[in-house]
Amino acid sequence: MPAIDYAAVFATLPLPAILIDAQGTVVDVNDAYLASMGKGPEFGSREILIGQPIWEFAPSDDPLLRQDRVLEFLQKGNPPAVLERIEATAAGDAILHEIRALVLPEQSGAIIVREEITERVRQAERLQESSRYLQAFASVGRIVLESLDLQEILDSMPRELVRAGVFRSLMLALVDEDQTYVEVQRSFVREVDEGGHIIPGSAIRPSSNISGRRFKLNEDNPTPIVARTGKMQILVGEEPRLAPPYRGVLAMAGTRPRVSFFFPVKSGDRVIAVLATAASDDERDVILARIEAMQPLLDHVAIAIEHARMYEKIRTSEASARVRLGVERIRNAILQMESDRDWIHVVQTLTDELVGLVDDAASGINLVREGGVVAAFSVGRGTSDTWEEPGIPDPVAQALATGEAVYRRNPQQMRRSGDTQEMIDDGIRSVIDLPFGTGTLALNSPREDAFSASIIENLWLFAAIIGEGHRRLEDLRALDVKERQLQQAQKMEAVGQLTAGIAHNFNNLLQAMMGELDLAMLETDQQEANELISGALSAAQRASHLVHQLLVYARQSQPGELSSTDPLRIVAEVEAICRRTFDRRLELDIDNRIDADVRVVADPMQLEHVFLNLCINARDALEEAKPTQPRIEIVVEGVELNDAETPDGIGGGSFLRVIVSDNGPGMDETVRRRIFDPFFTTKAVDRGTGLGLSTAQAIMQDHGGWLRCDSETDKGTHFSAMLPMTVAQRSQPMTPAPPVELLGGDETVLIIDDEEMVRSTAARMLRRRGYTVLEAEDGESGLQVYRENREQVRLVLLDHSMPRMSGREVLAQLRSEQSTVRIVIITGIPAGLDDFEGADELMEKPFSLQTLVGRVREILDSV
Repeated sequence: MPAIDYAAVFATLPLPAILIDAQGTVVDVNDAYLASMGKGPEFGSREILIGQPIWEFAPSDDPLLRQDRVLEFLQKGNPPAVLERIEATAAGDAILHEIRALVLPEQSGAIIVREEITERVRQAERLQESSRYLQAFASVGRIVLESLDLQEILDSMPRELVRAGVFRSLMLALVDEDQTYVEVQRSFVREVDEGGHIIPGSAIRPSSNISGRRFKLNEDNPTPIVARTGKMQILVGEEPRLAPPYRGVLAMAGTRPRVSFFFPVKSGDRVIAVLATAASDDERDVILARIEAMQPLLDHVAIAIEHARMYEKIRTSEASARVRLGVERIRNAILQMESDRDWIHVVQTLTDELVGLVDDAASGINLVREGGVVAAFSVGRGTSDTWEEPGIPDPVAQALATGEAVYRRNPQQMRRSGDTQEMIDDGIRSVIDLPFGTGTLALNSPREDAFSASIIENLWLFAAIIGEGHRRLEDLRALDVKERQLQQAQKMEAVGQLTAGIAHNFNNLLQAMMGELDLAMLETDQQEANELISGALSAAQRASHLVHQLLVYARQSQPGELSSTDPLRIVAEVEAICRRTFDRRLELDIDNRIDADVRVVADPMQLEHVFLNLCINARDALEEAKPTQPRIEIVVEGVELNDAETPDGIGGGSFLRVIVSDNGPGMDETVRRRIFDPFFTTKAVDRGTGLGLSTAQAIMQDHGGWLRCDSETDKGTHFSAMLPMTVAQRSQPMTPAPPVELLGGDETVLIIDDEEMVRSTAARMLRRRGYTVLEAEDGESGLQVYRENREQVRLVLLDHSMPRMSGREVLAQLRSEQSTVRIVIITGIPAGLDDFEGADELMEKPFSLQTLVGRVREILDSV
């Protein structure tokens, strides 16, 4: 086979070509190459180029500039793949070259061919661009022809046109049917380069800066002008120009010319919508051509919007009827509410009615409660939950403050309004809150701008009815509180009656015990026996005080005898009791900060009861928490308070403050507010009844003071007992008064009491003092005995509570018979003399026999 004459073949190539040898030296260039170089005489002749290494005169951006690359493919016989080079002309236009290399056999060199492909590439780009535009037009055309959903039409048309690159941005504003205003519905943009041209592959994103903005048609703005006149408006201005990013940061690089186009979408002569876009100044003619080319599509869009509006009216009419029925169903659910538990049923009914009104929407209710806590009820889209969260979300607060709906059409508006990123991450794209007084009806949707004006109008009806429901819920809650308060009052009344009955019977037993002990002490002279009897009497007296405390709580008694009391002595007695009875591991500290002459006007026994109760509560809290070092501290101090620092009804002044603190678990605010409520307790059933602190508070209030509780979870508890404070008058010590001799008499005394032990011990003591004593076991026999001995009886000791005929009835009968006999009422239930009209004196059980003898003599001597 004859050898190929490559030089002859080379000479016939129509494309620009260079022939090089195995060392990369130019052997020949063809005429086409010389013509394509376009250089001066020093580079434009064959004689100058031949003999030069190819990399010596290749352009700076030429792939063949590198010597090592050329020699490598010449020696190995593996030419590089097709190479491209972009060359800029003096006018700034880009020229594209395609470079191919053919290695000759036996390492004899290579032929390098350069071909300009600028026009071919541009034709391919124009074809791709036309294909994208046609696909976008087809997509929009299909939607406008098939869909009757107005929101879908408004969303798809600008989005598809911007995605296809027809426009770098597109705004759509809709003219209302009454031709009074035009409102921006959608706005989409693509990212552009420093020249203002679309960056290939850049994402489309919504622009929320103007979405939702409404213009009156008579305003001097391009959008309403186009809506009013139906003619295109073209505005020339400036826009910021961004330099290429440096280290990922965009920088401002001055401005560039921008042309804005506002053009109408019309049905006949009627403007249905206004579209707006912008472009760089060099694209003005291109954009105008595209607007003109898509005019048939815009005509279809106008017809589609009108059809969708007509369909929306039909749907709205049907929806209005359904909404009315739905509102009635919700109202029926509200009227059937009987308790808190039924509220969830009302919320679920609301959600059921909202399904279908807004496709794919989830609904919920935000109720603003005291302290800025929002109770949220959410049902829908697979979620059914109830929770509370601190703080009022900004959109809820805004809706309640303005009384208007707060509508966030897209994620950008959601972020600006204070919605959480979590909502956006969950796929929520639009949200609306409609206020109803104490909360909002909230709906969200996975679609942007999902709530049309007609839908919002219907949602207001649901918001109004749910507002009615919440008011009824609050009324039911208030009624429930009143019912529980009534039950509590009835319970307290029952406790009071039960306490009074128990106290009467218990006091009768104590009266008998104390009477027998008094008589026993009179019968013996042995010191040891008298000490034992005296101890038993002291215990009985303490038992009597305990009964008195029960009656204080039940409000059957007023405070005991108030006197100037040394608080330090009371605290010392409480300390002694605590140290004897509390666990030895518990540390008890007393911090006294007052002088020894400080006094309070109080019943010492009741004050001891208050302080002891506070210490017992602290001990119980420590036993529950089990701290490493349990500790109770009692601080006694004096403080000066003004009127603003004291409870209502108590003026400012000097106060004694006794603080009982522990390092136990503390309590939250909810528990702290209820701590003084009767029957409220955090203890186990066998540890308390909830009466201790309420009783202590009652005692403090009866003494002109109050109790205060300060506590936080895990920070311990501090109870402060506050009492008006005085200072004892300094005087000379008084010598003890000699024992008073109990005088007797010879008068006749009638004792009427159904308790035989009480009656007999009193009778025996009075007989020991010389009195003649008559006894009767009930009211009827007492009247009979009195009538039979009317002339002799000078004094009647009459029990208040007796079966069949009460002491009050006996008293009334005696006074009705014009009797002038002295009558003393004896009662185991503390009362006042004013409660027994006609009585001369009142004595409370239990009393000592010495007290009885002294009072009898005193009353008889006062005749």
